[in-house]
Amino acid sequence: LILYLVWRIHHHLDKNIKKELHKAENVIHKSFDLLREDVIDYDNAKLTSAEHKRMSGIKKDVNDAEKIITKEIKDIES
Repeated sequence: LILYLVWRIHHHLDKNIKKELHKAENVIHKSFDLLREDVIDYDNAKLTSAEHKRMSGIKKDVNDAEKIITKEIKDIES
């Protein structure tokens, strides 16, 4: 009986943690989408060559950051 209760508590906590991680992952993706939109909107303005290179670097950094954070969440879920 005690082992069953421990298993049920663990299962319940595990389920709640995965649910919260999924919510957090969705918020992260939405946030990065907003950042990406801002960079794209700014990039459409007339930029010098140096500014264009800088914006390209920022786009790459935003994408890389999203991938790293998403990977960390997936690792926590595992």
